[in-house]
Amino acid sequence: MDYQHITAKVYTREGSIPDFAAFIPVFHSWIQRREVKGVTLIDVADYTHVPNGPGVVLVALEGHYAMEPGDAPGLRYSNKRGANGPLSDRVRSAVGRAIAAAAMIEAEPALGQEVQFETSHLRLVVDDRLLAPNTDETFQALAGDVQGVMDDLFGAGSKITRVGDDKVGLTIDVVAGEAPSIADLAKRCGQ
Repeated sequence: MDYQHITAKVYTREGSIPDFAAFIPVFHSWIQRREVKGVTLIDVADYTHVPNGPGVVLVALEGHYAMEPGDAPGLRYSNKRGANGPLSDRVRSAVGRAIAAAAMIEAEPALGQEVQFETSHLRLVVDDRLLAPNTDETFQALAGDVQGVMDDLFGAGSKITRVGDDKVGLTIDVVAGEAPSIADLAKRCGQ
């Protein structure tokens, strides 16, 4: 299958979120400095006023980054176009972009190291209910590719589990076999 819309979310550590408005000037500076490798950054959108909304979104030609508030705050990267190659490469790309941006946020001087990311778990979504319904059958069909990437990045023993219902695309929670720093994960992803 041609799964183009793959989303990866890296969660923030509990109590590690500043005012979301602080991300607006940070994301604008990334655009001005062309800070994100391999991505054409376009604009920043503030949705913090929307209940259960995406927070602050950094729009790119290839996909979108979002610092999301809510019950599980974190950074989400959603691939929208240009994902080529086998599924494992597409998963690695989405996870790598999310982790690279999380590492940049942790190192961002304007945020004063207030934001730290959890590396012991993350969430993947194949955001296409028609191509990848959130069923056990779809999970089993994709599990080998996803497991291989997670073991490469997080160490052998990473556990993947299908979660949610059929109102969203295939949703997979990943519990890491080890929890390296976000900077180390970015290096493992080649970012």
